[in-house]
Amino acid sequence: MKSVLAVQPDLAATSVALFELAGWQATEPFDRVLARLRMTDVVRTSPAEPLPVRLRALAGGLDRILAAARDSLWGVTVVYLELPRLSNWYETLPHEGSGDISADELFLMYMASGALMAAAVTRGVEVRIADCPALPRGVRREVVARGLAALRHPLAPYSHADRHVLDAIWLGASCLTNSDQRPQPTV
Repeated sequence: MKSVLAVQPDLAATSVALFELAGWQATEPFDRVLARLRMTDVVRTSPAEPLPVRLRALAGGLDRILAAARDSLWGVTVVYLELPRLSNWYETLPHEGSGDISADELFLMYMASGALMAAAVTRGVEVRIADCPALPRGVRREVVARGLAALRHPLAPYSHADRHVLDAIWLGASCLTNSDQRPQPTV
């Protein structure tokens, strides 16, 4: 396995983080996994565009990222994708800033997830639905930002505009440190 890509779906700004796995050990702690971060990106769509155009843009953006990774040293073998969790389909979830996420917003997030999954599968990349520790988004972002700063990682620090990327980094690092979700290292 050469690398994994973590994708945090969002119709407006889908964030992506690529982790290199050369020499990776399955027991690496969170901070060592953060040190494996090699690339981040955000695929943005305009709310002014019709839904099908936005979904095509998300799929196309992920396809371009996967194509670039395949053409570089980092062949992506697994895409981790986090879907929102609901205890009951009719309940609302806390949503950053605005209070609650509506059923319409949740529907759009699942549509975005489907478009992203289709793009990865079309490229022949395995997709794993990730189940990360339930932490508020602000806490997740703070853990990642501090971890990257402590490592003096070249991709740190993140500005407020780049906060979406912190979600994808959290997703990838959490999956790689979770024994139930991480891939087996190649010998």
